[in-house]
Amino acid sequence: MGNDEQQHAMDVLSYWCAVELFSPQNWRDNQLIALSSSHNGSNGVSVTEQERLPWDDIHADLLIGPVDNEHRSYTNLYNDLQSRKIYRLQTDMNARLTKPFSFAEDTENWLRVQAVRSGLDEQTITGLLGEMNQLWLEVAKQPGSLPAGTELTDSMVSRLLQVAEKLSATANRPGSACAVYRKDYDRRFARRPVHQAVKPDEDSEQQEAVGRQNRWLKHERFRIAVGLSQRVVTNALLKAAKLVRELSPAEETAQDEVLQELAHRQNRRAGGPSTVASLMEFCVGDDGCLAPRSLTLSQYAKAVSCLFNHEGWPDCPAGWPHIEVFDDTESKLKSEFNRLAGEDSGDEAGRPMYKAGPVGRYEIESLIEHVADRMGLDDRAVSSSPLFAHADGSPLIRDYVNCHLEASSESVNGEMMDSFFLEDLEDLYQNGPEIFSEPVRQYLSVGHPRRFDLEKDPEGHLVADFTEPASMPFGRWPSASNQFQSTGQQLAINQIRAALEGYGSSSLLGVNGPPGTGKTTLLKDVVAEIIVARARRLAGFSRPQDIFTSRRLARATSDEDKDYVYWTLDPSVTGFEIVVASSNNKAVENVSQDLPSADAIDTEWESYIDSEFKQVPCGFAFRDFAGQITDRKSQDKESSTSNTSSAWALISAVLGNMSNKNRFLWPFKNEFIYKSLKYMPGERGSRTNWAKARNDFNAALKKEESIRARKIAQYNLMRSYSGLCNQRSDLSAELKTLNEQLHGMKASRSRYVGQVQSMGRQMSDAGQAANNAQAAWEQADGICRVHLSYWKAHPLRSFFHSRERQQDELKVRTDLEQARRAKQHFEEQASTVHQRLQSFYGGLEVGDQKLGECQNRLRL
Repeated sequence: MGNDEQQHAMDVLSYWCAVELFSPQNWRDNQLIALSSSHNGSNGVSVTEQERLPWDDIHADLLIGPVDNEHRSYTNLYNDLQSRKIYRLQTDMNARLTKPFSFAEDTENWLRVQAVRSGLDEQTITGLLGEMNQLWLEVAKQPGSLPAGTELTDSMVSRLLQVAEKLSATANRPGSACAVYRKDYDRRFARRPVHQAVKPDEDSEQQEAVGRQNRWLKHERFRIAVGLSQRVVTNALLKAAKLVRELSPAEETAQDEVLQELAHRQNRRAGGPSTVASLMEFCVGDDGCLAPRSLTLSQYAKAVSCLFNHEGWPDCPAGWPHIEVFDDTESKLKSEFNRLAGEDSGDEAGRPMYKAGPVGRYEIESLIEHVADRMGLDDRAVSSSPLFAHADGSPLIRDYVNCHLEASSESVNGEMMDSFFLEDLEDLYQNGPEIFSEPVRQYLSVGHPRRFDLEKDPEGHLVADFTEPASMPFGRWPSASNQFQSTGQQLAINQIRAALEGYGSSSLLGVNGPPGTGKTTLLKDVVAEIIVARARRLAGFSRPQDIFTSRRLARATSDEDKDYVYWTLDPSVTGFEIVVASSNNKAVENVSQDLPSADAIDTEWESYIDSEFKQVPCGFAFRDFAGQITDRKSQDKESSTSNTSSAWALISAVLGNMSNKNRFLWPFKNEFIYKSLKYMPGERGSRTNWAKARNDFNAALKKEESIRARKIAQYNLMRSYSGLCNQRSDLSAELKTLNEQLHGMKASRSRYVGQVQSMGRQMSDAGQAANNAQAAWEQADGICRVHLSYWKAHPLRSFFHSRERQQDELKVRTDLEQARRAKQHFEEQASTVHQRLQSFYGGLEVGDQKLGECQNRLRL
């Protein structure tokens, strides 16, 4: 990438980072805890500060007794122990008894009940009671019942399990001793009770000696989220945008439409009109204590602080917002939180110097105010910003927090508060073009690949160029032969094939379309094409062992493990791996399950394989083993009686989470690699099979090439015939146009001829008028000369009749001037008519030329 392209890529990444920073995850539930006052907010949920906190008054109901099968769910074990228990104890979350517990009484009651079933006599019962009471006294340290408030230690629970094991063995009860407790939580924050089995700890007494006890009671955690109003932040962003650049009315209208669409999508994604995101999250144990190392600040909160505390508006610096300025603040806040949670309050031996007490509403409010102050989101900082609006108020939500019982998957990193893409985008932006993969370079390049919009190609010219037989892939999914991809799907498949051939595995191509238009379906043909492309590479090796280039040794990680030998593949047969990934896990699972499914191929192909290769369809392409892996999903259910495999080939597997990976890897390694491949035919047999497979595949390729060549010839013939038809249609249209032009020209010529004749008559009339005017002028001029001569010849009469002479001269000269003007007018009129006549003659000549040309074209 050149300097300009690198700068363009970094600018785009900077913009995306800013967009994603202000695109957090919304609160998806309404499990709210009121803090300072009653609240009935926009979420439509009423909470009051009088309600008890979710970690108040939680109890653990512990049952200890024999069970038939301890390898069951904790819920089932607890339900079994309801009727088979020996001991029942109830404690709070600090493992202190909430009710008195009498070991001797519970033991005797259970033995009396078992005496009827097992035939225990009184002497045996008395002896067992004495022995068990002595064992219990060793850990209880006091005779008689344990009063409420007594701490139930790990050694006590271990001893109760030990006693239960001996009692059940003496009473001939099958199974083993088990301890399971149940914790009931407020239904607002937990849908169902939590059950947990207690595992006996051999060094419980040693742990208690150093102050580490009550490990039998596991603590669940409530995740608390402090909110920021996205409505307030969005209004501030709009105000900042107007400060940076004033929008035109059209831009404001377009912006309003986009915001409405985004709000609609947000409501659909969040399941309601939720506009609250997280400032921070932290955890409170069900014992009411803060959980160390559970505080996390959202990147969104840092961006919001940058928004309100930026002092340079209307200027917006490059790469804004610079949230890295909060790294030190975040580190200090986490250290302070951990100290509040009691993490750094231990002595050298690891014993806690003090135990952090339970938190209430006041402590949560104080924590919120402290973090907001350090993050620059307190009222003083926000209200001094030019983006602050009194009508909106502060983005910080103080009246309530979100709370839910933390799932096990959240225990490491917590819930996702920010955009899913933010971390990857920031990594690209911080490390720069040096770490860009080829697809990322293509995506961020200034010159994007050509895009095809089928809606803008109603005549199909664009589609025809990219769906011709020469562009078709070599492979096709074995669906019904009379079912084909749509034109749009085939265009996408052909373009993907061309992209793979042009750029290899580094190509990048997007296929867009509404739901249900076959985007997932076309993946099958893409998979088929990639498999065929790899098979063409494999067919280039004369021996199967030539595919493996070198022998390597993998060292074991421990002394007990064995070293493994493996071989690397020739680079020419790599790069054909396929990974299906999506933000929708179910969509990926559906695709991965569908590809190897027996229903994914049509029955005609099984019959074809049987007739073409003379082998039973259920035995090809590792079909039996593929069926075993697929059927493992239903291994806990009743096994199917059908002999038909549920899969047609070992082509894909559902991976992702650990459960899916184990479901595939365990049988693949142990059953397929270590057993199936181990007993494959020897080198001679494999070489024969390989040669036959190569010959069959090459024969199939030649057959495909022959069919392709025939289809290309047919396509070219049809296209040339279509071209001739189009040409004929074009010529017919042109002939019609020429005839229309000829008819128009003839009509125009007729009009011209009429106009020329009219101009000729006008010319004749103008000439006659000019001649008459000339004669009148000459006559007036003669009369004028005669009068002048007469008065000149009679000077006395001219003197005595001067008035008469003047009147006579005026009349004569007036007549002469009128005659002169009439003569000039008619001469000018004659000249004008003459010029127009010449112009019409010229136009008529040009029209005759065009008429001749049109007639000549028609003769051709």
